[in-house]
Amino acid sequence: MSKIFFDKIPVLNVTNAINETFSEMVIDIQRDHTRSKALTIDTMIFDLYGLSDAERKEIGYIEIK
Repeated sequence: MSKIFFDKIPVLNVTNAINETFSEMVIDIQRDHTRSKALTIDTMIFDLYGLSDAERKEIGYIEIK
């Protein structure tokens, strides 16, 4: 992929509080990965971008095996 494609991906500016919440979640899931924690992080990201149920279904949730 070229840089030109990455420039089109919207990246949100978030508050320090939201950033801290994500940071804590990432550290926690690195220590003890569970499907539940992964789904929670995915849902938090979907919520930030205000995705509809249809959009969430289209994107899907990340499965790490």
